Amino acid sequence: IWGQAIVGVGDVVSSTGGTAGAFALHPNVPNPFNPKTEIRFDLRASGAARLAVFTAEGRLVRTLVEGRLAAGGHVVPWNGRDDDGREVASGTYVLRLVAGNDAATRKVVLAK
Repeated sequence: IWGQAIVGVGDVVSSTGGTAGAFALHPNVPNPFNPKTEIRFDLRASGAARLAVFTAEGRLVRTLVEGRLAAGGHVVPWNGRDDDGREVASGTYVLRLVAGNDAATRKVVLAK
């Protein structure tokens, strides 16, 4: 649906070899973070997936992943920057992972 997976410049989506069949958005490490954090998630099946960062008010800040991913575990770094490469302000942000009929959200805190 969304084509190839995309991530920010210099970022890598890597597989952790997690077990297919489970869907989860795990706590980011570290949290709070400064200047970067790692976001781990598991997909129950291969297919289109989107991981994005939003403000607490719901404004899109950064799309970290959008594309077709394999089932299993994945790790995506976030460097505290928006889609235009600007540093975002300290505060609470919301991660939103959507894959097929599955969706999850989790709060993350950037503390400068």
